[in-house]
Amino acid sequence: MKEIHSLKQLDLLDTTSDEVIKQMEKQKRKVKEYVENNGYFSIMNNTKWKELINDIHDLKFPPAYFVKDILSNSNPQMTSKPTYWGDWALELLYPCFWIEWMEIAPYYYKHRGKLIEDELIDETKEVLEILERNNIPYELNGKNIIIYGYKR
Repeated sequence: MKEIHSLKQLDLLDTTSDEVIKQMEKQKRKVKEYVENNGYFSIMNNTKWKELINDIHDLKFPPAYFVKDILSNSNPQMTSKPTYWGDWALELLYPCFWIEWMEIAPYYYKHRGKLIEDELIDETKEVLEILERNNIPYELNGKNIIIYGYKR
């Protein structure tokens, strides 16, 4: 059976699996057409994304992230001081044909009280090791890491 795109993202919670597959195929065609018509080229594939998602679960905490959908005009911004963890559920992200880029904050600030400075918990080294081990290209953006699914 074909794997399906996130039900949340396709708004298909009340449809049958055949309808979901049809909608996902339609979405894939839209992405492919957009990529071809706008000069993008693919950098990642579903296998690489899946390796990343699976390996992230071995960390002490799942890092916060933002994802840019290639068909969306919005440009999400990472908070400068994340105090939350990311949801790296495979069914939320995979298959990843729709991801233009993902920005990962491999750290977070643990709240310790009103009078005590937040504690920085940093897994940058561990996330970079995952990327290197899986041959996943990335760019550094300050303390954050950007992984491109597509690029112009």
